[in-house]
Amino acid sequence: MLRCLRIAFAGFLLAIYSSPLWSATCLTTLPPNPPFTPPGPQRTIPAGQFFWYGTEALWTMLPISGAWNGLPYSPEAKGYVQKVGWWRQGYNNRTEPKPKLIVTGRRLDGDAPALAVSDATNAYSPDIGSAMLVGIHIPTHGCWEITGHYGGHTLTLIVSVEP
Repeated sequence: MLRCLRIAFAGFLLAIYSSPLWSATCLTTLPPNPPFTPPGPQRTIPAGQFFWYGTEALWTMLPISGAWNGLPYSPEAKGYVQKVGWWRQGYNNRTEPKPKLIVTGRRLDGDAPALAVSDATNAYSPDIGSAMLVGIHIPTHGCWEITGHYGGHTLTLIVSVEP
């Protein structure tokens, strides 16, 4: 009897975790309270749309909704394409034009091929300062965990990729 209950419970969990209901409940990264304010020069983001997430050692900008909606689909990249900026106190785009930032990711709510990430490059704009930039090619929509590794520091976030 106990074995039958275990098998039934395992089947129930499998059904829940592989269903669209699980996808709809992607536990995306939310704005921290209190909000994170990057150090250094004033960095501006569109109010009410995005928030800063991370620490002085490594941070990024995320949508308040928790979702990357309407990303372009690239047949060449075989996936949705998103450019993601990463910052670190002391990073200088002139002295490190090819930062040693490594970005990885995995789908949390189902099977999917691995995402592909471009080599990091540098970026600069007066409103955001020096940044590291990568292109992420996400093979399918769903709930994705993305992790950045730079200078011995790690930052992980969860975002819902929606068609």
